[in-house]
Amino acid sequence: MNEEEDVIREELRRLARDLEAIRLRLWGLAAKLPGSEGKGDVEPDEPTVRSVIECVVTDSLTPAIEDLTRASEEEG
Repeated sequence: MNEEEDVIREELRRLARDLEAIRLRLWGLAAKLPGSEGKGDVEPDEPTVRSVIECVVTDSLTPAIEDLTRASEEEG
């Protein structure tokens, strides 16, 4: 591995940590919201803020963090 690859891998690790911090902040916001029982007059197919946060974290951020972490650890 050359020096440029080392720099890039370190940057990938930093980005993964940044995304992890964002993921934790989003989970914190979701925890402050009422659960599905608090939907009230929301239409059944209408997404709630909580469901959007959960989808973003589960479908986008978590896989991105895992992929960046894995890429930063791979031998080139």
